[in-house]
Amino acid sequence: MPRSKVNKDILAHQRISDHEKLCRIMQEETNKKISALQHDISRIDFTLLILREKINTTISITHETTATAHEPIM
Repeated sequence: MPRSKVNKDILAHQRISDHEKLCRIMQEETNKKISALQHDISRIDFTLLILREKINTTISITHETTATAHEPIM
């Protein structure tokens, strides 16, 4: 086999190997970012749940207060 053919083969294999390593690194980084986003979304979801309950409680209390304020006095 001519020497230049061997060098081209080695170079091609090295480029493929480097590309695969880069892909693995990028995939790991992507998975870390996805995991962090999932955590953030869970926190936001929990916060919204708590806020919704507070709003519902406030509306309920306000409704009860205004309803008794408008009752006729006997």
